[in-house]
Amino acid sequence: TVVGIFEECFRNEKTLPVVKPGTQTRRFTHIKDTVNACLLAWRKNKNTHYSVASNKSYSIIQLARLFRSPITYLPSRKGERFSSSLINRNLNKKVIKLKAKIKLRDYISNFLTKNI
Repeated sequence: TVVGIFEECFRNEKTLPVVKPGTQTRRFTHIKDTVNACLLAWRKNKNTHYSVASNKSYSIIQLARLFRSPITYLPSRKGERFSSSLINRNLNKKVIKLKAKIKLRDYISNFLTKNI
């Protein structure tokens, strides 16, 4: 994931690679939130769709800036997606939507505190 790539670059004092234009947006969801959603689905056993997502989108450049590290821009890539996609609206009544509890900004702040 891009967060993992940025963490590794930060630890190794390398610049953070951002694919141009950097305005691509994502809804970052922590793995713990995803696992908790899977466990909930398994416990409920309703045989339905579940969706877990953050309610806030960040651009890749916003994410990089949270690390307060130098950035290197990479050439744009053919086929690059510019935003996260959410669940199909046709399934809205069949999907149990869960909100991510771990906030990206808090996660990055905690990571920086542990690694500075």
